[in-house]
Amino acid sequence: TWHNGIDMRFEPMGLGLMVSAFETRVMDYEVFLKSKKYERPHKPDFEQAQDHPVVNVSRDDALAFCNWLTEKERDEELIGQTHYYRLPTDLEWSQFAGLKREVGDGPSQRDVNKSIIYAWGAYWPPPEGFGNYADTTAAGIGYTSASDIIGGYTDGFARTSPVGKFEPNKFNIYDLSGNVHEWVKDDISKTTSLGAKPEISFSMYV
Repeated sequence: TWHNGIDMRFEPMGLGLMVSAFETRVMDYEVFLKSKKYERPHKPDFEQAQDHPVVNVSRDDALAFCNWLTEKERDEELIGQTHYYRLPTDLEWSQFAGLKREVGDGPSQRDVNKSIIYAWGAYWPPPEGFGNYADTTAAGIGYTSASDIIGGYTDGFARTSPVGKFEPNKFNIYDLSGNVHEWVKDDISKTTSLGAKPEISFSMYV
């Protein structure tokens, strides 16, 4: 386990790769905004604490954060000149999530061919307190339709939850299922540049 200069925690994932244990927090992203003197164009319309995952960021925003953090930590000699922060590939994200090798040439094909299995297993609904999903506390706040609510499931958070609030997976990575979407490097197909993994703010990788 390693912590970088802005106290983001990373876990080793094979030779030469470390992965952020948490989704990028509001506090992490605010360091970037203050350093670059940026004003967030799309602030959420609900309150978030500093340890919640940053939301309403584009993939370009995520890439800008990675580039800024790389330059900052190289200048401070916290990482080597050959080390860098980036978004994961779709296949890497699947590896972090503990998925077996998926079939298909790209994210859209792999999504179509995926097995019917959830982060907690092949049964429904999720076990109580497994993660932050569209639960009964999210009902009636105007963001989620009644048909999308998991009946009888309660995680205690109507919107985002603090990162690391729920149990990590076997790689000590948190919130790969639930809470917010995460960006990946790949385009979902050759005809669209959308690159988000569904059902899960973006994470930083070095």
